[in-house]
Amino acid sequence: MDKTDEIVEVILMGTLVANFLLNTRRVLRAIELCKECLVLFDNEAVEKQTEVVKSTYKAICCIMLRGYERINDHAIGIECCRRLLNVFR
Repeated sequence: MDKTDEIVEVILMGTLVANFLLNTRRVLRAIELCKECLVLFDNEAVEKQTEVVKSTYKAICCIMLRGYERINDHAIGIECCRRLLNVFR
């Protein structure tokens, strides 16, 4: 397993935990964890060409969007939507 696969595995686990936190009403912690996952994406230069990586990135943005909706921070929620649109293009 190469370094990119290991990073993607860690990010996938982070996504699962963030989703759990969001569903158990620990919204701010879920958002914080998603931000940490995005930092891993950016810092480790993960190739965003594979479907697994793209779907994981989408999942992180969706969790963040749902979290920001729950705390009524629509300005940052709009930024999450922009990230999602860029991925879908």
